[in-house]
Amino acid sequence: MGDDGDVGAGVTSVANANYAPDCRRPATAPPRARTTPRRALRQVIKFSGRLKETLAHEVQGLRQTTRHREKSPLVARAGPAQHAGARPRTSREELRQLWRKAIHQQVLLNRMERENARITERVRSGERVMYAEMPPCAADVKTGWRQMIDGWRSGARVHADDLEELVFRGVSIRSRADVWQLLVYHHRLHHSPPSVEHVDNYDASYLQLIKQLTSFQREILTDLGRTFPHHPYFRSPFGSGQLELFNVLKAVSLLDPELGYCQGLGFIAGILLLHMPEQESYELLKHMLFALELRKQFMPDMSPLQIQMYQFSRLVHDHHSELYDHLERYEVSPMLYATPWFLTLFSSQYPIGFAARVFDLILLLGLEAVFKVSLALLDVHQEELKKLQGMEDIMEYIKTEMPQLGQASAQQVFKKAVELDIGRQLLSYEVEYHVLQEEVLASPSHADSDLNKLGAMNQNLKRQVMDLLQQLQTSNDQVKSLTERNKALESRAAQLEAQRSDLVTFVRYLSLHTPDRLAIPQPFQRYLADQAEPAGSVARDPLNCAVFEPGPAARPRRDRPLPRSSSVDCD
Repeated sequence: MGDDGDVGAGVTSVANANYAPDCRRPATAPPRARTTPRRALRQVIKFSGRLKETLAHEVQGLRQTTRHREKSPLVARAGPAQHAGARPRTSREELRQLWRKAIHQQVLLNRMERENARITERVRSGERVMYAEMPPCAADVKTGWRQMIDGWRSGARVHADDLEELVFRGVSIRSRADVWQLLVYHHRLHHSPPSVEHVDNYDASYLQLIKQLTSFQREILTDLGRTFPHHPYFRSPFGSGQLELFNVLKAVSLLDPELGYCQGLGFIAGILLLHMPEQESYELLKHMLFALELRKQFMPDMSPLQIQMYQFSRLVHDHHSELYDHLERYEVSPMLYATPWFLTLFSSQYPIGFAARVFDLILLLGLEAVFKVSLALLDVHQEELKKLQGMEDIMEYIKTEMPQLGQASAQQVFKKAVELDIGRQLLSYEVEYHVLQEEVLASPSHADSDLNKLGAMNQNLKRQVMDLLQQLQTSNDQVKSLTERNKALESRAAQLEAQRSDLVTFVRYLSLHTPDRLAIPQPFQRYLADQAEPAGSVARDPLNCAVFEPGPAARPRRDRPLPRSSSVDCD
């Protein structure tokens, strides 16, 4: 681009656009030889005095005032003509160098901006998806996803069986955002739109919502630091991750004031933000809330969550009856351990790679996937759970040991989950729950007591959910704090041990050189007995005064007692 031919072509285009009447050759002029780019440049510079000023304006970006002309390096040194008001002239070579420099710098600037954008996006994407796949995605599955996504974008038809097979086999981290968009498209293509007549702001854009104020601002701000506190993207207080999370949660609370904000939504929105921008995360979260009916389990009365707990309890009874009896013996109900699984979709307790894999299945199968994964988890760990005795031990194992899944265990869990067929059972158990509720309400003798009992259970459930989430965050903070404190105590213990060793050596030094003046305290006599040096060894002065032989010959040369100070004169 810095070639003379390119420079001449660029200058010629400017001259033809702005100064065509001035540079036009008379019709009677004799024919001339073919004009080269270098010759064209000379002609433009020769016939256009105004072109020089135009080029200077293009490069400098402003019209020079008289004061600026005097300071410009393009203007010739002041002479009599300049003081008389004559226009400063720029030589041909200076103009050519200036034009080359401007083009070269613009090219470099464009390249730097593109490279900076690529580096920023690469670093940001790497910071977001900083987790391990659980289980890892095979190479042929990654190739299949690339081909399906490319075909979908080009307008090709996506077959449901092929899509389901690929989702069951796994999804790679890099293609997960595109796969989620494809699953949303597939769901909208095969299902009717959700009923949103009661939601006034459903059609409001994301940018309109985040410009408004929400009454749930305090609750959202309080939970920002509790959402993935150890992940680099959400770790910084009010950093880019927390700000995007706040915007998404605020938009959801304004979208549906009846739902507002509920603890657990932050973890779901956080998983989405790790894979896609905030506006796309908001749209996907809205799809999950309304189209996949995730909204109902976050409603203030939490009655749908009670139905889900009843369904899950019946499923555990049917598929793992021995485990169900063992848990019931110690009063460990699904309400105690499965509530965070359903409210946060496993994202609050389990690794991010595991939760993201659950999201893949939810976007394909709906909330039925949560039941499948929960049953598979209990199936994989049922032998260990049966060995535990007592409610505390069982709950501790479910909260701390089960989330520590390896790749083999995670692969086994998802393999069992996709093999389960529980759709009809879920429908029958939901009908069963409603029938039982109607019978309870129809009984006049127990109607009031049962209603009060259900109300108390509802309040207790809410309190347990809040306590469990709070305990989770508190435990994570305590573990981090105790780890840091343990390191500090170990460092302090090493320092104290070094000081004790120096003091013992110093006391031994004093006992060897001033036996008639110093009475050794009892604790130091014990240390001297424990750390007695062999006879004839060389004792080292801890104050770096000298290396001496023990005995009378090594006594310091002084007639006065040792001064009470931190230093000793070893002369």
